[in-house]
Amino acid sequence: MTTLLKFTFVITVWLVNSAVGSDSFIELDQYYRMPKLYAYDDYDECFDAYDTPEQVYCVARSVVKPDNGSELYRFIQDFSADTYRHFRHDHLDRGLCVERCRRLVAGLDNSTLQQLYVEKFNIDFPYILNSKIFENVDQDRLNYGRLINICENYILQKVYNLTAYTEIEYCTRPVRQLDVDLLDLSFIAISMLLIFLVIASTWFDYRLNKNQKSDHYQLEIPCRKTMMLTSFSLKRNWYRLMSRSKDQLNEDLRFFQTFRFFTFFLVILGHCSDMFAVTPIGNPFDREREYYNPESLALINGSQIVQTFFEMSGFLLSIHFFTTRTRLKKVSWSVVLAVIVYRYIRLTPAYAYVLLLHATWLPKLQDGPLWMRGTQTERYMCRQNWWTNLLYVNNYVRSDEPVG
Repeated sequence: MTTLLKFTFVITVWLVNSAVGSDSFIELDQYYRMPKLYAYDDYDECFDAYDTPEQVYCVARSVVKPDNGSELYRFIQDFSADTYRHFRHDHLDRGLCVERCRRLVAGLDNSTLQQLYVEKFNIDFPYILNSKIFENVDQDRLNYGRLINICENYILQKVYNLTAYTEIEYCTRPVRQLDVDLLDLSFIAISMLLIFLVIASTWFDYRLNKNQKSDHYQLEIPCRKTMMLTSFSLKRNWYRLMSRSKDQLNEDLRFFQTFRFFTFFLVILGHCSDMFAVTPIGNPFDREREYYNPESLALINGSQIVQTFFEMSGFLLSIHFFTTRTRLKKVSWSVVLAVIVYRYIRLTPAYAYVLLLHATWLPKLQDGPLWMRGTQTERYMCRQNWWTNLLYVNNYVRSDEPVG
């Protein structure tokens, strides 16, 4: 039987490698025939190198104009057709310094400018973020849209003999106005309240330890009122976090928690690796080549890992349910509802606090050409769809506008 299992495993691995690796990735020189997916001017240099009163840096999206007479364009289309493993190489991401573009096109005559400017054509896929997410987008497009369009086409035409329609996604400046609304103030108020509760609860817990017992913070508190007053005690919660449950059931399931930890680690790792698919990277060649590697696919196919983690969590919940049933002899719907409410109360306050941070102060904490794309989008989505997340229906309601 063991020999048969080994043989089956070897055959399975061989079949997977054959299926995935049957077609190889293109050569590097072929890959670099196509325009760069991501090309960003230096952000700091844009503001420091040019002595001009109007310092503006714009992030834009370019869509290559169809040209079936171009062999390169046909190559791009054929390569991009494999949407499961390849990026769209006719959809470009650009970061352009307005002053550099202005100086670049300053010496061009009117006929060349007209030739380089490409009007918007029919684009059958979502190529740019909603303009409502960012501030002053309409005005920036009016002021710099034509310049950015010509600037990008100058390079595309010169290097690749292609043209593209380029549209500004948003523009940023070295100094941003700090706008604060009631929601921003509410986050500060809640944060100060939490800090006060932690300080007050920790002090109260310290005062309870009149005899200076070394294990005071590790002892259970018999009084419910005192338990409530020490619930925010920093030192007591630290011991709770670092201690291990002495319950026999938890002891029996320690081995299972080990597997659950590693699965959770893979879930986090998978989410981190997803960032390489949605943010500009210097070398997308290696990222796309990973989809031809069976070992990489095991990690990239994150749904398998996430479903495994959910199954483990469901297994532990079922154990808890049947343990409760054994203790109570009979489980009614009210008990099931109480378990759901308890789980909701345990998870939601911390989740709501993070949502509020993303909806208020997160965009104001940093700067950069990509910071606005990530945090302003989060801010907009959190303010629009916060309720779907607090009700945990965000995977089913407005799933095309996800938070995080």
